[in-house]
Formats: sequence, C-alpha cells, structure tokens
Amino acid sequence: MSLQTTQASKNSNNPDFIAVYSNWTKSVWVPAQLEGISAYPADIIVIGFGLGGETSEILGEVLERELHPNKIANKNLSKEMGDAIYYWARFVSFFEWDATTLFSKADLEPTSITHAALSLSVAAGLVQEPCKKYVRDGSLDSEKLEQGLILYAKAWRELSRALGFDYLHLFLENHEKVEGRVARGTQRGSGNNR
Repeated sequence: MSLQTTQASKNSNNPDFIAVYSNWTKSVWVPAQLEGISAYPADIIVIGFGLGGETSEILGEVLERELHPNKIANKNLSKEMGDAIYYWARFVSFFEWDATTLFSKADLEPTSITHAALSLSVAAGLVQEPCKKYVRDGSLDSEKLEQGLILYAKAWRELSRALGFDYLHLFLENHEKVEGRVARGTQRGSGNNR
C-alpha cells in the first residue's frame, strides 16, 4: 500500500496509513553526519533532537495561538505537527517497531489544547531521556524509549483532535513537503522554503 493509495481511500480510521508512512520515512531519511560518531548513534541523536525541536515549535505555536487567537494560522501549526510525527515515525521505523500498534496503543482522553500540548512536551522528554542515557552511558533502554513513543503518539493524537486536525491530512501534508525536498535535493538545512 502506498501513501497515494491511502490518500485515495481518505480513511484515517484505518491505521494502515501509519505503518505505510513510518516505513516511508526510511526511504527519505538522510543519515546523520556527526564527525567521529558512527551512523547508528548519530541517527538516534538527530532523531531525538528532531522530535524535541519540533515539539518545541508546536508549543511555541500553541502559546502564540493562546496569546493571540486571531494572529496564528493553523497552517503553521499543522506543518509543525507533521514534522513532529515524521520524527516519531522515523524512531519507530529505525527500531522496526509496529507503528500501527504504537500509534494507537494508548486510549485518548478528552483534553484541552493547552493540556495536550503540555502532555506532548512531557512525552518528548520521555523519548529523549533514554537517548541521552544512550549517548552518555552507551546502552539504550528500548523499553523506556518505546513507552515514551506510545505516550508521545497519544499526546500528538489528543492535540490533533483538540485542534480539529485530521491525522491523515497531517501525514500527507508532511509527506508531500518531504518528497518535494527529496526531489529538489534540499533535505539538509533549515527552514520551510527549501
């Protein structure tokens, strides 16, 4: 199944698109280049930093939305949500875990935008903690990382729902953006206009 097939079905209640998306991230990932560090730990470091950085961007957008409700467009927030789930999916595919199961494992709870955003921040820390210890101590606690990713997906889904975003739309929007960068050869660097 391709993302285009998934898009044609327009059925975000069918979680197969999550597995397809997660597997796709492997094909577009540019291996990390950290001097003196082999690719395996370097990728974990970059994915962990990426997830944390995108989560911070989401929190900044939510904060601006709360302070100035008419000023911030949902487009910025939806792009950041897509970027964050890209790094989540890349973690899952890196360890070859079942994306569909991890994405939907925790039950959603009714929540506000602010509560969901704070939960996302906490979950990002729970993902980054085992990565930090891996870099510092040389051993990765994959169970803690997996639990953090489950909680991250839950918070991401809750925030998406609180904002009125459709999961499939966020995945496809990010897919289109990243594929455009691949086609232009601009995967490295920063900024949305690459």
